[in-house]
Amino acid sequence: MKKSVNSNIYEKAAGSVWENWASYIEGNRSGLFCVVSTKPLNDAAHTALENSAASFGYGEHACTYVCLEGFSKSSATPQDAAFQTLSESALQRVIEALDPRCLVLADAPVMQTCAAAYEEALSGDALNSLRGRDTLCFKDFEALMQTPESKQKAWALLKKLPRLS
Repeated sequence: MKKSVNSNIYEKAAGSVWENWASYIEGNRSGLFCVVSTKPLNDAAHTALENSAASFGYGEHACTYVCLEGFSKSSATPQDAAFQTLSESALQRVIEALDPRCLVLADAPVMQTCAAAYEEALSGDALNSLRGRDTLCFKDFEALMQTPESKQKAWALLKKLPRLS
């Protein structure tokens, strides 16, 4: 029996998402440590998440970023044109195709969009389970990067995410 080179349905699904929603996704293509935000995160938040992922065993530059409003419209595909902002169903398709080990929702609007997409209640500034996936929901991760005290609060929450062994 001849096997196709692209016989892994999970890799095919993830590849399709990267292709179809290219202007909404960036970072590591593995998707194991996925961060979703309404707008692109600032440098402090980006660095904190990358450092956290590395310390949990996911590796350097391990984060996959999904942005509801998109990163750059210059790379938009015809599929992207259907969305000014990723819809609930599109966000769910992206998350499920990436199949992350853990998911970080960086702000309240993303948390609300995810909760509606999955029809599940999510609590802010807490670790949740979204269809069995460890999901850390922040009300405003960027705001927590403002002071040493709030950074400690963010770190305490991030430490609840699973380690990659």
